[in-house]
Amino acid sequence: MTLNAMKRCSPGTLRQTIDAALSSDTDDCILWPHGTSKGKYGSFMGGRAHPVVCEEAHGPRPDGMEASHTCGVSLCINPRHLRWDSPKGNQSDRRNHGTHLRGETVPTAKLTWPKVRTIRQRHTQGETATGLAREFGVSPATIDCVVHHHTWKEETL
Repeated sequence: MTLNAMKRCSPGTLRQTIDAALSSDTDDCILWPHGTSKGKYGSFMGGRAHPVVCEEAHGPRPDGMEASHTCGVSLCINPRHLRWDSPKGNQSDRRNHGTHLRGETVPTAKLTWPKVRTIRQRHTQGETATGLAREFGVSPATIDCVVHHHTWKEETL
């Protein structure tokens, strides 16, 4: 979404917020004070604020790149904390910041690490994916992914 489109969302307020972030000389996080997308990223009319700030501060988004937070704070719009990075680099940042959702931290996760360990142990003892799936409330395909370490690869504490 272009800045002009953003400007139409709420004349003045959003523009003032972006301008203040762009002209700030602080090294602290500058948190987006307006709407959020599912409580995570600063947003407006379905767009995210941090890519707009990143584009204004660092130029147009290069092909295949994402706006990445070096601080790990998803609501931060400090241009000093934003950069263009590859999806792989952005994921790496999330892991380093501890903001990458995996395992039990995924809000929709039906399994926990104790259940995963139980499933793997019982599967090696001969229980079927179908029976385990029925007991744990997931699909047999999910059980297969768990027992073959396609998902739940490493325990996160």
